[in-house]
Amino acid sequence: MSAEPTPEEWKETITRWLREENMFRREAEDDTATFHLTANYPQGSPRLISIAQPLDYPDRIVIASGTPISPAYQKALSRKSAEERNEIFYNLRMQLMQRQSSFEVTKNSKTGIWRHILLTNTLFLSELTKPALIRGIEDSFKAFLIIVWTLDHHLEVHNDEPLHYFK
Repeated sequence: MSAEPTPEEWKETITRWLREENMFRREAEDDTATFHLTANYPQGSPRLISIAQPLDYPDRIVIASGTPISPAYQKALSRKSAEERNEIFYNLRMQLMQRQSSFEVTKNSKTGIWRHILLTNTLFLSELTKPALIRGIEDSFKAFLIIVWTLDHHLEVHNDEPLHYFK
């Protein structure tokens, strides 16, 4: 029976996998993690994904990406009634609940309008393979697309620039 990989070996392995997929960006400083890597997904896009091994949970890695709600979306949401906004947010929560990724929402305390969504995906090291890592990253991106497309649909905010939601 072979010994479990060390955190340094996991970092090297995950870095190699990200490089093989042309996603690796850099290692980040993080006092809360054994290691914290960043990647761009989709490859070549400015969308940043974090892959970290939290100090408090050495048996797993966390894939995380933040999604700010653009000023155009926030402005369009502010023009909706509270009832309409609640319906949009309810539908969005129900769609996101069907993903592997978890989500946390930061809201404007006065209006209740969403300002930021943090998407996270946890992978236990005992199950970690390159395909599992890539699927976790892809699931985070699909959750992100659900957010963008749902808001585009309900708010009729469209931009010809394909990466308008990265701003």
